[in-house]
Amino acid sequence: IRAREMFLKTLEENKSDIPFIYVTHQIEEIIPSITHVAILDNGEIVSQGNKFKVLTEENLSKLYGIDLKIEWSNNRPWLIVK
Repeated sequence: IRAREMFLKTLEENKSDIPFIYVTHQIEEIIPSITHVAILDNGEIVSQGNKFKVLTEENLSKLYGIDLKIEWSNNRPWLIVK
């Protein structure tokens, strides 16, 4: 966890104008500077756009096949099983 958070902090502190694509299965790794996301299911984009519009309880519960709640802390999403 420590190494991951250090890596994410480095990404967050990068003030470069160079865009990047970050691929993860861990929703909590979506740092505040990431503004747009895409949800893929079996290689197909099922939703994309502003992270607050895409990362909804409905979308993620459907994707993972379990009833989920999203809590935002420090502008990062955290999943909780309902």
